Amino acid sequence: MFRINADYLAASGVVNAFGVGGGQWEVAANTKVGVAAIGGVTFWIKPKVETRRILFLLGYAKNPEWRNDTVALKMVTDVVPALAHAFADQAERAVERGLVLGYVEVNDSLTVLRGRLRDQEQLSRRYGIAVPLLVRFDDYTTDIAENQILRAAAELLLRLPGVAPRTRARLRGIRQDLAEVTPHIRGTPLPTWTATRLNERYHVALWLAEVILCGNAVDQAPGDVRLGGFLVDMAKVFENFVTVALTEAFRPYGGWSRAQDRHHVDVDDLVGIRPDFVWYRGGEPAAVIDAKHKAEKPAGFPDADL
Repeated sequence: MFRINADYLAASGVVNAFGVGGGQWEVAANTKVGVAAIGGVTFWIKPKVETRRILFLLGYAKNPEWRNDTVALKMVTDVVPALAHAFADQAERAVERGLVLGYVEVNDSLTVLRGRLRDQEQLSRRYGIAVPLLVRFDDYTTDIAENQILRAAAELLLRLPGVAPRTRARLRGIRQDLAEVTPHIRGTPLPTWTATRLNERYHVALWLAEVILCGNAVDQAPGDVRLGGFLVDMAKVFENFVTVALTEAFRPYGGWSRAQDRHHVDVDDLVGIRPDFVWYRGGEPAAVIDAKHKAEKPAGFPDADL
């Protein structure tokens, strides 16, 4: 049984797995940490650095205003339980005084006029029939992007193994508070929100929710291997952190910066490069920086590390 699971494990790319003969496998972590269910077995990959530091790197890359003292963390050594605990703290604070409301444009078909009549559609689709009326109006509702993002994060965390029972109960309570909010459809883009004074108490919870939802959640089936769980690619986390930190550091010096800026390193434009950070001054690149969180390997040449 383990032999079959090891084949799945090798094909997943979550960790490195090598057959060493005699039905034995050698398994080693690569750049990912977290939890993944592969071939019916759950694997925990522990980080080499403290979880609170990973949380800081993730949060800062999302918003430079992030500080770890905004998230109360107990002595949790794994990424998933730490994220779940931190999100439960922040989401409960966000919704404890009630859900934030906002205006949402609604297109509907009603028997009475509300808002504005969509006259062109009324003529083309209803052929001039008086009712029902095709109308457009602004509805003041809790079913807005902010609440949809919080619900999506709570539901994702509830699907993951390793979340403490008490935290899981808190997440179910948060989901219940958001029961009338439209659930997010997996695989579709997250709704967008804008930080304002009115949703200020949501800010930290939303940043953390987006870290969870836009990170490296695993929930797909590559080929014949079914994966489920939550993984954080430390190489990507490090690169994102360095890019945002450099953008902030260069800001006082003017110019502008771009992340993942596409260029070519040869005159024939055959070898592409995409540095993590390019700073422009006077219309020309003045600094080019690429962050690496890995050992050098020749497999990616010629493009990978030029």
